[in-house]
Amino acid sequence: MVIMKWHESLSMPHVVYRLFNRDGELIYIGMTRSFGSRFEQHITRKWWTEVARIEIEHHPDAISARRAEGAAILIENPKYNIVAGDDVALGVVEPPPPRGDGVHCPRCTAVKEERKRAYCDDCLREYQLARRRRLGVKPKPPASTTCPRCGGPKDAGPNYCKPCKKAYSDEYRRTH
Repeated sequence: MVIMKWHESLSMPHVVYRLFNRDGELIYIGMTRSFGSRFEQHITRKWWTEVARIEIEHHPDAISARRAEGAAILIENPKYNIVAGDDVALGVVEPPPPRGDGVHCPRCTAVKEERKRAYCDDCLREYQLARRRRLGVKPKPPASTTCPRCGGPKDAGPNYCKPCKKAYSDEYRRTH
């Protein structure tokens, strides 16, 4: 077994492969130097059972193959691909806009109260709520503001209003 450094493998020939389903729809575009190990990784994917045909395109090195793969993903829009983060470094896609100057929220451009956070309070709350929904986390119900013992008003935190809490404590002390 020959062990090589990662930068040595960049100059070796690579291929860009396209995977199609039975209907001829493009479902995935990838790049590899080693078919066996790469396809072993794909076998674990749910969509692998859809693969009916493979097309291969040869490239002299990893950089040209990566550029071709990134451009093909953007142009041909395969069903199961996402554009990888290094596409910007390779010049396949434009870099994202800068996150902001630290003073303004990059989402709504409002002035932020705290410079430590990326977003203003409203955008942060909106983001957190959307994230919880996406993850399936149910929001906590609002705290009751009525006392369950007497039905009168109470603070949001305690279980009972102050008079009921005092009466409950006194009753507990007498019985125990």
